[in-house]
Amino acid sequence: MTEEGNYKYLILIGPIIHALSFGELEIIEKAVIKVDLISGKIVSLIETIPEITDNCKVIKLGINEFVCPGFIDTHHHAPQTANLGLGLDRELLQWLDRYTFPREKSFGCRSIDSIKQEYSQMAQRLIRGGTTSCVYFGSLQLEANKILVDALVESGQRAFIGKVCMDQNSPADYIESTADSIKGTRDFISYIKSKNSPLVNPVVTPRFAPTCSMNLMKELGEISREHSCHVQTHLSENLSEVAWVKDLFPANQNYSQVYDEAGLLTAKTILAHAIYLDETEKSLIKERGAAISHCPNSNFALSSGCLNIRDLLEKEIKVSLGTDVSGGYSTSILDACRQAIITSKVIHFQDRQKYKPLNVAEAFSLATLNGAISLNLQDSIGNFLPGKFFDALVVNVHANPQIPTGPDNSLQNLFEKFIFCGDDRCISSVFVQGFQLK
Repeated sequence: MTEEGNYKYLILIGPIIHALSFGELEIIEKAVIKVDLISGKIVSLIETIPEITDNCKVIKLGINEFVCPGFIDTHHHAPQTANLGLGLDRELLQWLDRYTFPREKSFGCRSIDSIKQEYSQMAQRLIRGGTTSCVYFGSLQLEANKILVDALVESGQRAFIGKVCMDQNSPADYIESTADSIKGTRDFISYIKSKNSPLVNPVVTPRFAPTCSMNLMKELGEISREHSCHVQTHLSENLSEVAWVKDLFPANQNYSQVYDEAGLLTAKTILAHAIYLDETEKSLIKERGAAISHCPNSNFALSSGCLNIRDLLEKEIKVSLGTDVSGGYSTSILDACRQAIITSKVIHFQDRQKYKPLNVAEAFSLATLNGAISLNLQDSIGNFLPGKFFDALVVNVHANPQIPTGPDNSLQNLFEKFIFCGDDRCISSVFVQGFQLK
């Protein structure tokens, strides 16, 4: 990170909202955040204006503006953006065959320029929507994934990227050998490391157990340990998928144990969906320290089911939010917050005495601090404690003319309107590691 212009520090003055722990928000009406623009880290968070020197860039928030941490999307399929809204009358396995695999296959025969343009536009769309960190599935092809890396390095977003691996039960024209999958993963990790980017990191990415042999998954587990990489995959998204895994891996007690046998269930693993877990699986995931990415939009759109997120949280399992583009039809983590609240209310209606739905503070925590915790980055991002990187959004709810103003424009009310009614028009500025991207 270099200095922005000739400034060494950024001084941001105005209201802030961030989560100190799950569901515990700190709301400061008159805050001053000082950021070291060389390191991108927060120097101090105070309520009195410090001495302003010539090497300080000062941003004073306007009326009805506030600052909050950037959003963290822990499950997103980069090649699938063009498929947003398509095929959502189907369930998972049919949808993959009809829409997803053909779309991803196309990245093997397109020009470099067209792929680069698509991925650059995708990154800018997410940044405009407030996603400062994102965990991406790429496609099968090594070269297309390198272009994705280049686009994300240029974007300035904090990104975790995986080359998808598939060596069985896949289309004849969209599959690879076990050896090619292993080699491609190693080459992809080397490519990312050659970029020397502090913001872009590799993720070992078996698509899901049905499309990966145990031999491949074990090799990928070894690679993840060798490089201390994150791992991402899908787990128990759909009942037909769960039954299929049981048939494919009869020696394993359950779906989660398949990944555990392969050495893929670690404290750096992100498991997308995880709707249909038994108690043994929940205990195993908690013991291994793995995290679950809750993707409520996709779970509704593909008729997969409703995740009982409160149960996972009460069991102290790490949970965050994902958009799951394009099983989910929105790229916005604001949408994921809303859909997570709706999902929790659906479950609440089934047992009003036992189940408490999510509130707005808890949904916001999932989108920010819990995302950091799921990535083991809670000491680096997720809120505005000194020493963390300044990944942040400046929010102006009234920049969206569709959101009505009211007589009470308290900070709490502005915050709630942003979560439930806001969109990218409400996000005035986006910062990643102290650098302004929007």
